[in-house]
Amino acid sequence: MTFQISAISIYNEDGRIRTVPFKTGKLNIITGDSRHGKSALLNIVDYCLASKDYVIKGAALRNFVQVFAVTLVKDQQQLFVARPAPAGKAATATTMCIVSQALGTPPPQHSELTFSTPLDIAKDVLSEFAGIDRTVRIPAVRSATPIPPSVRHALFFCL
Repeated sequence: MTFQISAISIYNEDGRIRTVPFKTGKLNIITGDSRHGKSALLNIVDYCLASKDYVIKGAALRNFVQVFAVTLVKDQQQLFVARPAPAGKAATATTMCIVSQALGTPPPQHSELTFSTPLDIAKDVLSEFAGIDRTVRIPAVRSATPIPPSVRHALFFCL
């Protein structure tokens, strides 16, 4: 299992895209003043990797961002993963946009995004991209029934 984040993007309410690019295969260090979104980047990655929770804090992100996205790369493959901010009082968005892209392709425009992949299917696609064998079963917390591993289980090893 080896994939890397090559970019984190946010789409604001008027469709503008802000992207933080990363150099793959290198150590990337994010610096900046306090309360300017450094920690939010980890929450955006978590949310885009099929989290059931929306823990993105900060009024600017919660009130003005419509879509959160990450670009993942593995070998010569690139996967663009986007998830809308929850609408209204919804706890989280339950659909995602996952697009296989040519390596080095920038994030699509907001008008090109289609949020039609249900959360459970998105988790399967992300797990497959990460090289996780979903036929294996692992013990589940507070359950006697084993569950298939997913990209969510590998998250702590990725960041």
